[in-house]
Amino acid sequence: MIAVLAATLALKPSLTIIPGCTGVRGLSGDGSTLLVETWPDGAPAVWSQGRLQRIAPLRGYAVADAGALSDDGKVAGGYCANGPRAAADSVAFTWTAPGGTRRLEPLASGWSSLREVTAISRDGSIVVGEGSPGAGRLEAFRWTRAGGAQHLGFVDSRFSYSGATCVSADGSTIGGWSAVGRLMPTQMGGSWMMRKAVAWDSAGHMRVLSTADSGRDEVRDISSDGRLALVADKTRDFLWPTLEPLVDRRNTQEFTGWRILSPAPVVNGVADPGLGSLWSPKSGLVTSLQVMNYLRGLHLGSLGQDPSIDGYSRDLSVVVGRSMGPVWVITLPKGTLQRKFGIG
Repeated sequence: MIAVLAATLALKPSLTIIPGCTGVRGLSGDGSTLLVETWPDGAPAVWSQGRLQRIAPLRGYAVADAGALSDDGKVAGGYCANGPRAAADSVAFTWTAPGGTRRLEPLASGWSSLREVTAISRDGSIVVGEGSPGAGRLEAFRWTRAGGAQHLGFVDSRFSYSGATCVSADGSTIGGWSAVGRLMPTQMGGSWMMRKAVAWDSAGHMRVLSTADSGRDEVRDISSDGRLALVADKTRDFLWPTLEPLVDRRNTQEFTGWRILSPAPVVNGVADPGLGSLWSPKSGLVTSLQVMNYLRGLHLGSLGQDPSIDGYSRDLSVVVGRSMGPVWVITLPKGTLQRKFGIG
């Protein structure tokens, strides 16, 4: 009887409220572990099974910021610094529940420092990010405990800037960008560097994925098996190698692919009118407003004022978001959103 009751409850949608948190930076593949921002200063923490564990800065540093979480939820990563994100003293770190915050040591020649962890493979064995091989240079790296930080290089050695933005869950493929031109001014008084979207294989060989000279390209995510990439250029986002377009940004707000969900290709990201939109070849664009209206209609409880979606588990059975108050987690029977919106 108890087993039957548990199975029945598992088929019903449920709502979990996580107090003391203001946003979600990442979640594990199954949605059971969240990388969150905490109130009041936005400090990073990992939430799992009802427990919130804060990520402390390394000794000698004032702040820690984490934006990377492994697919199994066991390893987080980011940077520690004594000032803004671009501060020259920033250092890359990884965090685990048993080991705490640890500096990511280069353990290889040619690096003056590793600056930030930006993505982690499924089991945490491969870490990617950005480091400094010398004054005025920024280079993407691939790090393993055995081999240290591998230099991933540049498209054009005259412009010694590159960055890793994502890694496939199996660690076989890394996505990012590499500079190909000088800094260009913006209307807001800032600047951006002309760059190409690139991918590196496990041996460090680079491939350019950009299809045009838009100048602001990068790979936003890589599928779990490394075979599919989400590429963003100046005017559109598309899947590589199929070149299937997702959103034309000349006619809508920017679409920022947050992750490619499994089974691919289902993409979760930012699109008009907000974070939490979904796209698949079958459904086309499903906006966050459509999903939020459906979730509200389930009447699971209050989601707070102005709720918004921060992400999904890879099978779409877990939806996480925030409001003017706490972070919330909605668990759905598997296949619910796929059937409701024709996603697949």
